[in-house]
Amino acid sequence: TQAALALPGLGVVHAPPVFPSTSVTSPLPERTSTPQSPGSLGEQGHSLPPMASHDVQVLSREAALDRLSTIAHAKAKDEYYAFYSSILGGIVTDQELMVAPFDDHLVHRGHAVFDTCNIVKGKVYALDFHLERFQKSCRLAEIPLPFPVEALKVIIMKTALASGHAHDEVFIKFWAGRGMGGFGISPAECIEPSFYVMAHKKFGASSISEGYSEVTVESLPQKPTLLATMKSTNYLLNALVCSHAEQKGGRMGVQVNPDGMLAEGSVCNVAFVLKVRDRPRASWQLSCLRTRQDVRTDPAE
Repeated sequence: TQAALALPGLGVVHAPPVFPSTSVTSPLPERTSTPQSPGSLGEQGHSLPPMASHDVQVLSREAALDRLSTIAHAKAKDEYYAFYSSILGGIVTDQELMVAPFDDHLVHRGHAVFDTCNIVKGKVYALDFHLERFQKSCRLAEIPLPFPVEALKVIIMKTALASGHAHDEVFIKFWAGRGMGGFGISPAECIEPSFYVMAHKKFGASSISEGYSEVTVESLPQKPTLLATMKSTNYLLNALVCSHAEQKGGRMGVQVNPDGMLAEGSVCNVAFVLKVRDRPRASWQLSCLRTRQDVRTDPAE
């Protein structure tokens, strides 16, 4: 454990960024070609209803920022405590400002990695371990480290302090994205890597007071090795495993591979705790657990 949370004061950002004073309203350009009949896009493409029926507006900067100030939902207000963005260069505690630019390849290409750590009663648990794994993920994903490791550590701790819950309990998640620069596929267009940190309410096992039944999911493939050995933001399969489990009356779901062996869950793993006297005499198959080296099979233990 680490308890290095005694840091100097924080520069917490509470207000939206200041935009340059420019013209904020521009009307839609007039059509220069012969308009199609309402609901038609010509010979190609799908038909759409007339634009007027959708009430879509071109917003001024002021109007967009005004609406941005109202988007935080109830869960966000209760559970999202503080957010650091390398794009802003600081920490925000207003939930509506906890956003990432859409042209960051983290968003539209999933070219990003993440890691986590727990903070309980002012102590950061295993942060060095998680940062080492974070560096490994960055290398595998070919994302330059956004800052030196010591700087990452300070940013994480300051975000935790800004949450106001560091001396109680808070969950930290941090991301490295390939960065802003465009909507292409090549990371060469990215200007510089991005770094984000979220301090939010802890959820998961600590909120479970009793056991529950779980279901297996056989209908989805497992992650390829590369994605399974880095903590990438590509969690589509994980989300689908959870969704399929919920549809079957489960909670998280546990995957079963094509050989009928148990694999991992959507965001969890599987372990068995058996008393020695209950252990079957026949050799039992553990190939499904070979990726983890903490499985003990010695009858004496």
